Amino acid sequence: MAAGLCLIGLVGCGASDPDRTATPPDGRAVVVSTEGCGLASGATSSGVAVGGDLVVTAGHAVARSSAIRVTDPDGADHGAVAVAVDEAADLALLRVDGFAARTGSTPVTSIRVVAAEAGEAVTIVSGASTGTSTGPVLRVAAITVDAVAGSDGHRRVGYEVDVATATGDSGAGAYDGDGALVGVVFAVGGTPDRPTTWLTASSEVAELLASGPWTDLSCDPEASRVVGVGG
Repeated sequence: MAAGLCLIGLVGCGASDPDRTATPPDGRAVVVSTEGCGLASGATSSGVAVGGDLVVTAGHAVARSSAIRVTDPDGADHGAVAVAVDEAADLALLRVDGFAARTGSTPVTSIRVVAAEAGEAVTIVSGASTGTSTGPVLRVAAITVDAVAGSDGHRRVGYEVDVATATGDSGAGAYDGDGALVGVVFAVGGTPDRPTTWLTASSEVAELLASGPWTDLSCDPEASRVVGVGG
């Protein structure tokens, strides 16, 4: 059984009984499309709507972008801007224009996060490349994440799961059986005969959401990456 992590603000508490009014995982799944910054190329990845106008995705998915678009679960396209990139955890936070006020759509509720244990089944939902797949957590580890725009590594909590994913699935959410967020896809692992997927733990997502206030980031063409406005 997952152990709950309780926080305030945009993040709710994990619990054994799911909140029947909460947005389901497939109602949080978005596609993130970018244009490259400087010499960088554009890319397509995945994301998780965490409440209000905010979406979490993989840091490497947007760290070298000059423009970002988000396709919501209804298929509508929105402009977006990165407001935080956590290089240590390979996570990014996007503010999506008009996401909370989508016509005819129920507002996305604040996300619940939980920790998982080895052997627990998790479901990666609506990855932009491979869709939805379920598999067990193979191990919980202190993983080393390469800095998004550098060579230094940082140790963070993460999971290796027995699910095959592909380029484009980075940023997709992995959930427990009650629909609480366990982690966010950031890399493919394993071997060609037995591919696996690495997740950044949702505790890192919670830290990112608690780190505001945020500022819009913009493309520095000379550095081919996003930088903070006014600092």
